[in-house]
Amino acid sequence: MAGKLKKDKDLKFDGTGLSVGEKRSGTKRFDTYKERYHIDNISDLLILSELVFRECLHTRYKKQIEKNAETQNTATEDAKIPQTILTALNGNLETILNLKKELGLLREEKGDDPFKYIQQLKKKFKKWRENNQGSRTLKCPHCSKMIMLKIKTEKWDAEKHPFFKDSILTNKHLVKLYKDNKITKEDVSHILGCGIFYVDWLVDKWYNKLEQPSD
Repeated sequence: MAGKLKKDKDLKFDGTGLSVGEKRSGTKRFDTYKERYHIDNISDLLILSELVFRECLHTRYKKQIEKNAETQNTATEDAKIPQTILTALNGNLETILNLKKELGLLREEKGDDPFKYIQQLKKKFKKWRENNQGSRTLKCPHCSKMIMLKIKTEKWDAEKHPFFKDSILTNKHLVKLYKDNKITKEDVSHILGCGIFYVDWLVDKWYNKLEQPSD
């Protein structure tokens, strides 16, 4: 992933592999996406970081095409795009569209009425509220670990959260089931309520390191 996970959930665009200029423009784009679409979930921010990285690459590919055209005799024939660059461009575009779809950004960009979009958000929130009446998730102000509040008739009852380790959305047994091929990546995604790209990150950056023997 192009971004790095912060313990305080303050995920920023890293841009490793990009030039200084690309990283600067990528950071601005990342912050614009966050503010415009109100993206603050860890898994979504990881996907957003990858999206911005891919968009920076897309601009780079186009500049390569432009540079290649300048070296050709375009006065007598159309500039030919090298097949390697064209293949990379097409593959990158497909990834960009998949990432945007994962974040739910495509619908609004197609020019739908803003009022309709707001109404859709209200419906999503209403559905979430209906499915989450019995519990609330928050970080403990004393130990900073994630806890879940389960409602009772007279009060809220706090207990250890089953899907957080520190500030990371996860569950060790759930990931182990996926690693043992007992459930699919999509199963993990649906249970945790995250994107499939986050599952890849979770296995690579968290679970695999967790299973490594300590010195």
